[in-house]
Amino acid sequence: MSEIDPKILNLMEMVMRAYDCCLSCSAFLIVLDNENRELAKREIVIGSA
Repeated sequence: MSEIDPKILNLMEMVMRAYDCCLSCSAFLIVLDNENRELAKREIVIGSA
């Protein structure tokens, strides 16, 4: 998996929140290429189980 600039991931999260303010959607992000290979993944865990 290649590194993607954290600034780019932050911008992608902002776009997600603009269309869906659901915390679970904005806190979990996977970036795929055109062949559905995972390029980056970010999970923000809030609280503990």
